[in-house]
Amino acid sequence: MAVPNQLAAKLPPTVRYAEAEYWESRYQREPAGFEWFFGHTALRRIIRAYISKKKPVLHLGCGTSNLQEGMAMSGYTVVNTDISKVVIAHMKERHAKYPNLAYCVSDCRDMPEFLDCQFGHVVDKGTVDALLCCKQGTANVMRMLQEAYRVLQPGGSFLLVTLGDPTRRLPLLLDPSLQWKVSLLLLPKIAVACQAYVDGKPINDTVKPIDAEGPYEVLDAETIVGLPAGVQYSNYFFAYVCKKQPLQLQQGQGRKAQLLNGWAA
Repeated sequence: MAVPNQLAAKLPPTVRYAEAEYWESRYQREPAGFEWFFGHTALRRIIRAYISKKKPVLHLGCGTSNLQEGMAMSGYTVVNTDISKVVIAHMKERHAKYPNLAYCVSDCRDMPEFLDCQFGHVVDKGTVDALLCCKQGTANVMRMLQEAYRVLQPGGSFLLVTLGDPTRRLPLLLDPSLQWKVSLLLLPKIAVACQAYVDGKPINDTVKPIDAEGPYEVLDAETIVGLPAGVQYSNYFFAYVCKKQPLQLQQGQGRKAQLLNGWAA
């Protein structure tokens, strides 16, 4: 059913989070670095544990985060994408001194710029949350997840850092079209004493890396192995590590392993 014009005019701006125009306007007004929740310092141990430096990383919806700069300083090669031309131009200039950072304007729901199986890892921090605030939010997120899966190499991992607890995110991540194994990390919310500041303002990052709880193996949307009984999700943000199934070579009796159709050695 169509939304009446008078009602549409009253809807909060979050319904536009999937539109490039919203982000162009926002980043023109607010070019300074900003973290929706957690920056590189907070997530450093998690990145080190689940993201390899040996393969290129795709960062979806990078915005003005410090995540990619911290990863570049740690030796990662990161391709950063955002739907906003304004923020990509700004971040490309800001990080010109890092040869291992690249920037590309791209819609995470449709990324023809990238090949199948191009990246060893894909990272998202907050883009899923933004898309879910939109009309057709679930459909938008599924398109994004399927694109992340497509560009991910067999055996590679998708790291999702999100506000969404397992009751809200696992039904999406466990869609049958996504053949990956999922594990959960609980990320304690930032205490006031641990908040990092820049120019006297909090930046939603920490002064030291956080200690994540987990990983907990996800068997299905309702079964998480080892998750403490009675855990209060309101005390946490969440990370989901989604590992794509490795490539399985076909091997007949007495024959060498054969690559699957479409694959070349």
